[in-house]
Amino acid sequence: MIRFWQDKRGSVAIIVAVSAMLLVVIAGAAVDFATAYYVRVSLQSSLDSASLAAGRLDINPSDSITSKQQQLTAEAGNVLNANLDLSPGLVTVQPLQVNYTPPVGTTPDTVTVSVEASIPTNFLRIAGIPQFNLTVSSKAQRPQPGPIDLALVLDTTGSMSRIPAVDGFEPKLTTLKTAARELVEKMMAMGSPNIQLGVVPYTSYVNVNVNGVLRDPVPDWVLPIDRASCTQYVREFPNAPCGERIYYDCLVDGVMTSNGCYTQDCSARGGTICVGPTTSTWSGCIGTRTVLSNNPANIGANPTTYDFLDDISSPTSPKYSGQSILSMGGRAGASGTSVCPAQIVGLTSIKQNVLNSISGFVARGETHIPTGLIWGWNVLAPGEPYAARTANDPSLAGGRKVLLLMTDGINANSPRFYDGAIVINGNIGIPLAWRNGNKTNELTTEICNNIRADGIQIFTVLFDVPEGSDIEGILHNCASPKGTNPTQRWSFKAKNKQELLDAFRDISDDLDVLKLLK
Repeated sequence: MIRFWQDKRGSVAIIVAVSAMLLVVIAGAAVDFATAYYVRVSLQSSLDSASLAAGRLDINPSDSITSKQQQLTAEAGNVLNANLDLSPGLVTVQPLQVNYTPPVGTTPDTVTVSVEASIPTNFLRIAGIPQFNLTVSSKAQRPQPGPIDLALVLDTTGSMSRIPAVDGFEPKLTTLKTAARELVEKMMAMGSPNIQLGVVPYTSYVNVNVNGVLRDPVPDWVLPIDRASCTQYVREFPNAPCGERIYYDCLVDGVMTSNGCYTQDCSARGGTICVGPTTSTWSGCIGTRTVLSNNPANIGANPTTYDFLDDISSPTSPKYSGQSILSMGGRAGASGTSVCPAQIVGLTSIKQNVLNSISGFVARGETHIPTGLIWGWNVLAPGEPYAARTANDPSLAGGRKVLLLMTDGINANSPRFYDGAIVINGNIGIPLAWRNGNKTNELTTEICNNIRADGIQIFTVLFDVPEGSDIEGILHNCASPKGTNPTQRWSFKAKNKQELLDAFRDISDDLDVLKLLK
């Protein structure tokens, strides 16, 4: 008997067997815990989307709390089902619970969505744990911002029809429309008059047609229009052949492009004959301000070329040239509605008007950033032509005026000639600084400074702009500071679709329209 108890043969095998079983249980438990973590993360992400969707839902303030809760539950449930991609064998999710808390005083209303879920275990069953039980929730604050007047100043030049060089698969204008619509839907979800948005599509021209009504005679901030200009021409021999096109490298919307331009000898078609009326009505199309005098002989040494930077502290002074804003074009590329972008939309709380404007964008024209900035400023200003509310207006009390500038181009345009035409790195008769964009860059900086001094917050977004261009630093400094550190500003640089969408989302988040509380 004593020998039996002293015999230790085979004990190692027992220890190994027990240890192996324990290791299997530990490894299995790790798998079960990893599965539970994955399920929780997936549920949380889907619930966040559901609570934000419920937070954006446009509900009638006069509806009963029961009716509101039913609408919010339906919306949150639809989004949760659309986003949740978990196998029924992996998790059992109980019906969604939605709790709506109405606003009290200055405290905004909130939506809380939650679900209970059970996750069956595979290995921990051995330890007597057949399942994990989870409760996951997400809470969103409904849109209750202070009053905001926001001007969307958006580049719709010809280069916006191109596909970004980095990870690009759709035209830049298509991406811009998506980003802008998403921002509008988020900010204007509640249909509150507290939120007013305006849209300024710009190139080197804008369409200042106020509220869709033609202005004739022109307002006093526009110089007199030459009513005698012909509005339609034909050639003497329109069917005569032109010579072969000769392509050459040139600036296209501020970017040097291989074979981007061509010249062609069409002299065989003879001169032009006016066949259209010699009087016309202003369509609202207008370009940059005239900085050269009306005397062609003075182009080379015009003092206003250098004095102009001192004259832009007011959005509508000095006056704009009326030479190139006729309803039909008389000079190719310089006048007429073909060079004009979509109409400016003044500040409005009607969401569909803003969305319709964005949907109508067409890519054409050249970049002149000061034009967009000045007219974004005009939209936010209390004077002509858009008569926005002032900081002293009770409806704007405690609110903000905001300008969002987006561009994909650089300033390579000179300001206008005496006759209203835009010159792109041309005409040696005017100083080089005006021809190479340097003075236009100075103009951009000056206007930005004046807009911020007027109490307007500026966000800037560069989209697919060539690396190393001067405009990157100019628009970084144009943007308003994020906080007390002057080097941190509300300036974004996007190289592809996702980065542009993220930039617009970050801006709308800062405007504090809708946010997750937990």
